[in-house]
Amino acid sequence: MFDLDDAIFQAQCQIDNLRYFFEDGGRIRHVRDDQVTLDLADDSETEVNLQPIQRLLNALREMKD
Repeated sequence: MFDLDDAIFQAQCQIDNLRYFFEDGGRIRHVRDDQVTLDLADDSETEVNLQPIQRLLNALREMKD
């Protein structure tokens, strides 16, 4: 069974991560599939997995009549 509350929570966590990295001076290096790679202000890099957002969108589409 699909847990909509958990899906929303997981998607929100990834959005918050992305926002945090942008606010901290991160810049997008590239987006490949559901992975966003960012260059950070301290010359490091990180990735944010947006798959939870895609899962939420798919679930919402399935709920539509």
